[in-house]
Amino acid sequence: MFTRNRDDAPLREAGDDSSTPYNPFGAAPSGSSTVPPSTTNPGSLQLEQANQLAVRSIDVGAGIINDLGVQREQLTATRSTLQGTRGVLGSAKRTITTMLRRAKFDHCVKKATVFCLIFTILLLITMKWIVPRSLPAAPPSPPPG
Repeated sequence: MFTRNRDDAPLREAGDDSSTPYNPFGAAPSGSSTVPPSTTNPGSLQLEQANQLAVRSIDVGAGIINDLGVQREQLTATRSTLQGTRGVLGSAKRTITTMLRRAKFDHCVKKATVFCLIFTILLLITMKWIVPRSLPAAPPSPPPG
C-alpha cells in the first residue's frame, strides 16, 4: 500500500518514515538492497525497478480514477440541486409577479375610491351651500284656513 505525504510528496510505502530522498525508479538507498542477492544481474535489477515503478503508477492512476469518480458524483448531485433550485426560483418569480400585479390593482382601486369620495364630498358641499343661495326664494305659503 502506498500513501501520499501531507506536502504532496511522491508516494512512499506505508510505514516508511525514513528521510531518504525519493527515487522514482524505486532503487534502494546506498547501503541497502531490495533485490534478493541471487538476482544481482543489472538487467534483472532494472526490470524489478521498472516493475515497481509500474505498480506505483497503477496505484496513482487508481487513486486518480477514484477521485474523479467522487467528483463526478458531487457534480451530479450539484446539478440536481441546481435544477431543483431553478424550479423553486421559477415558482417564486411567478408568486412575486402575482403579488406585484395585485398590489398595483389594489393601489388603483384605492386611488379611484379616494377620487370618488372627494368628488361626492364636493358635490354635497355644492348642493348644500352653493345651489340654494343661487335659486330664487320660494313664495311664502298661504296661511291655513
